Amino acid sequence: AGYGGLGGMGGYGGNMGAGMGAGGQTTTVHLHIPSSSVGAVIGKQGSNIQQVRQLSGARVRIDLETDEGGKEQTVEITGSTDQIQVAQTLIQNCISSGLQGRPTY
Repeated sequence: AGYGGLGGMGGYGGNMGAGMGAGGQTTTVHLHIPSSSVGAVIGKQGSNIQQVRQLSGARVRIDLETDEGGKEQTVEITGSTDQIQVAQTLIQNCISSGLQGRPTY
């Protein structure tokens, strides 16, 4: 519930895994997200992060260590350029969905 926007990305699934293991070029990108948004990215019982992995075809790992101020955590995304772009979009959608309905202080 509340994550209907993620379903629209299904069209990207046509080449899932195409860049991985098939001799394709893989890249790793580090995305910094607010520590307060990690729960929204992971989702209930890991459902959101699993969906990001499946839809994008990328390998996604959240570093549980925070930065020095404890305000950000790093998400490591590995895959083709297209897979990384889809994963980043899906993660941003998770963060946006997680912020809706939450009081701002």
